[in-house]
Amino acid sequence: MCHWDRRHLGLVGNLLLVVACLTGPFVLLGLPFALYIAVVSGGRAKSRTSYAILLIGACVQATALALNGRPNMEAPLDPNLLHWLRPFQAYFCFGKSSSRAIMLSLGFWIAGALAISHSWRQLHQDQKRTLTALLLAATTCFLAGLSTAKHEPQVLSPLGAGARYFLIPYALSFLAIAVCLPRKPRYGLVVLSTFALISYLLFSTVDRGEFQWKAYARFAEQAPDISIPLAPKLQSFPGWSAYPMRALSPSKSHDIDLTQLTLHGLQRSPTENELIPTNADNQASFRLDQCKGSRYIGLLVDAERPEAGDIQVYWGTSYGFDERHSLRRYYPAGHVVAQLAFRKSRGDDTVRLDLSESLGALRLNRVQAYCLDKTL
Repeated sequence: MCHWDRRHLGLVGNLLLVVACLTGPFVLLGLPFALYIAVVSGGRAKSRTSYAILLIGACVQATALALNGRPNMEAPLDPNLLHWLRPFQAYFCFGKSSSRAIMLSLGFWIAGALAISHSWRQLHQDQKRTLTALLLAATTCFLAGLSTAKHEPQVLSPLGAGARYFLIPYALSFLAIAVCLPRKPRYGLVVLSTFALISYLLFSTVDRGEFQWKAYARFAEQAPDISIPLAPKLQSFPGWSAYPMRALSPSKSHDIDLTQLTLHGLQRSPTENELIPTNADNQASFRLDQCKGSRYIGLLVDAERPEAGDIQVYWGTSYGFDERHSLRRYYPAGHVVAQLAFRKSRGDDTVRLDLSESLGALRLNRVQAYCLDKTL
């Protein structure tokens, strides 16, 4: 799409172009570059058949997006201009906001821009077209990624949410700068040294959280319709999830006696199974002697909740709980059957459920426990 064909595509080449246009919305990102090459070549870069395929493929992909949409496509547009400026700041400062990050980033981008501007006159016409296409592609890919979070653009960061949308723009921007560095070695020294300092001083790891993959994999082989959560964690259910391909091997579950629950911040209602929160930190704890000695536990919690949010499970010994030995999973409001799986110590014998942070009444209908050590 982005180069000048010395020989126009034949039948096989155009058939492959049709397949490429129908495999995904990438033709929409590439179309501006194809139009740019068409303009600078006077329409001679490709055959009329190839141009027709590109235009029809772009129309098909645009129609598919309009009809099927994407997650958050119907979310309202954020009117706050400052929120839209934050992803640009995150891009140019490599996800950091410290004064050190700003100074190093300024040195890198200014040296890169000077290398491009001072090298422009020395470039051949083909090199200029390539450089222009690289910069245009970087801008287009960045704006396309930005459009996926139009309702909350301020959350995008190369070190956090939506990091994948920064990868291609960074790669194309760095390549555009690298094309010009051999002609301006002084700028190249500044670019490479600032980039090395940025990589060294601003290096950080991103904690994706513990998703208890092994426990959920075991759980999915013993209980039906279990979804295995995957990173990143989303405020939706089931979110990013995996499902087992092997045949189910059902095992016996143990029903927890709800009359023996230890309640904190909750009061029992005269209505059967209904619980009335007295504060936002409400907890329901119970002993799990049925799975004593097991390392992996799965819970199915049948409940009705007034608001959407996380359900959190803790495990410990003799009702001793802490955040390190806990797991959160998001569930919508109303009736849910929460799927919770975790790996515990063999001596852990108690479990705590934080069903909701709302003060509205909730109902706990049933809790089933699975001892999962026999699978895998």
